[in-house]
Amino acid sequence: MVTAQELKDKYKKDLKKLQDNCKHEDVSDWIQEYWAPGHMSDFEVKICNICEKTVSKRTICDECMMIIVDDEIHYGDGKKLALNSHWCKDCYESLINE
Repeated sequence: MVTAQELKDKYKKDLKKLQDNCKHEDVSDWIQEYWAPGHMSDFEVKICNICEKTVSKRTICDECMMIIVDDEIHYGDGKKLALNSHWCKDCYESLINE
């Protein structure tokens, strides 16, 4: 008999394979990201409609309010800058060097 954990493991493996091989040709518009039901994150995302992988993420710089996307997003380090904050490159560098 197959266990629930075995089914979950197979699903995760199969989904990862699908996402790794998908060309992400059918992508959603920007949609609000939720980290749990009813709990919005600070991000909007684009999701592949075939494999459901997050293919792009954007948010707003906490300092200058500019929209920042993917690799342009700089996160706080939890020491000098708050962990749950996001900055564009210019604002991040100016805050880190204060």
